Amino acid sequence: MGDKMDGQNRWPYVQLSKNDIEQTALKTQMKECCVAFIDILGFKNMVSTDIDSVVLALRYIEMFCKSFFKFPSRETGKSTYPLKYRPEYNYDYSYNQEESSEEEMNKPTVTMFSDSIVISQPFDSFFDISEFVEFISKIQYTLLTEGILIRGGISTGTLYHSDKYLFGTAIVSAYKLESKKAIYPRIIIDEKLLLEIDRIIENKFEQSYKNYFVFNGEKHYWIPHDDYSTYEYSRYIQTDFDGIYYINYLQDNLNTIQGSSKEFLDVSLRLLQDVYEGECKKIIQLINSGLQCNDQKVRKKYEWLKEKYNKTIKHYLSTYSNLLDPDKRKEFFDDWRRLYAQ
Repeated sequence: MGDKMDGQNRWPYVQLSKNDIEQTALKTQMKECCVAFIDILGFKNMVSTDIDSVVLALRYIEMFCKSFFKFPSRETGKSTYPLKYRPEYNYDYSYNQEESSEEEMNKPTVTMFSDSIVISQPFDSFFDISEFVEFISKIQYTLLTEGILIRGGISTGTLYHSDKYLFGTAIVSAYKLESKKAIYPRIIIDEKLLLEIDRIIENKFEQSYKNYFVFNGEKHYWIPHDDYSTYEYSRYIQTDFDGIYYINYLQDNLNTIQGSSKEFLDVSLRLLQDVYEGECKKIIQLINSGLQCNDQKVRKKYEWLKEKYNKTIKHYLSTYSNLLDPDKRKEFFDDWRRLYAQ
């Protein structure tokens, strides 16, 4: 035969090895990360019947990830996005350039495939669990108002996350949380992540500051209580009825409807009406529609959402009790009963 099957004419590949340079580089670039594995509920049906919602959900997630540092810091109220986007940014100072590039590098990495979204961020000097959780909460609430439910798990471990590869113990842990324990339209948080955060805090601050992280004389992991009364590490992280930590994405995202003060009662009532018309109506409609489903497993998800939503509404409406005249309270609560999912 004229064409010999020598080495040059065989299938064009290079021999890979467990000990080659690329293999070693990939392993050494794995980092300790915080990872969220998110699943879009009802995705298969949406692809068949409502492709616009699918595309919208993916676009929202991409938008949020690109603008991560534009979210205000919970601690200072100041913006934490890169300096080059701030009005006072001065291109003449290389320090600004360096800080900007460092912050840009620490944006969450996101991979979207089918009905799954993976969002990761390394544990380093920039990582802040409150910001990461708030970021996820904003995504979940925004999608909720568009009629899209998600659930997921957030965990920690080693991870390699790039445009080409995604692997590591962190993604396995987060996936197991989402598929085995989340159940409802909630994003749950691995307790080992919170223990890791506590370790980072202890290492980050010197001995003189450690008392700040002690609660009632005991070591404390900064998990907030369900009654909203105690501020701890993040107001978004709460304990659900089954003892699992999860992101309460309704609480702060609906806080504009609370009564502020008697002087600004009119403003509060206008906000109450605006949020009802713009967001609450959509959520109520979604819940009521889901409760009509014949599938019991699906109904349980909406029953969970209804209970959390109504509890949040009750909490914020109760803030008006001391602002209203006693003779107007009953009329107020009767009128705003429409805010509840029935």
